[in-house]
Amino acid sequence: MRRYAITMLSLAGAVAFAQSNPAYIQFTPGAVKGALYKPDSGPAPHVASVLMHRTANFLSHIGAKELSIRGFLVLAMNPRSDDGEAMVRWEDNALDARIGVEFLCRQPDIPKVLLLGHSGGGPTTQTAHRNIRPGSKRSISQLRLSV
Repeated sequence: MRRYAITMLSLAGAVAFAQSNPAYIQFTPGAVKGALYKPDSGPAPHVASVLMHRTANFLSHIGAKELSIRGFLVLAMNPRSDDGEAMVRWEDNALDARIGVEFLCRQPDIPKVLLLGHSGGGPTTQTAHRNIRPGSKRSISQLRLSV
């Protein structure tokens, strides 16, 4: 019983730092959306992350909450193809990831953005990274992008 009580108290402390009210972000094109998770307490985040999947709804993904507990600014995103496999266009998903990266780069005190893609989100974020390079609208150094 004592071990259970100690575990519950430690979990309660971790939850206190988690994002309790993520902000919904509607991007253009209108089908692209995100949930912005910030730590509720502690120092301001200096590293941000885009978290996405190719088709799944990631707005309430446990990874977003867990990373915000650990002090990261997290944008959990759904690409325009979040309604299913028939809607997937890889090149559009990469553009959607880029929208998220650019959004995070405009946030104050964020020197680095990490891309975390689960399953089909891996190739999506990797393609986005390859498309954000010198000669494009903004370069990698301007976006402060890391993989």
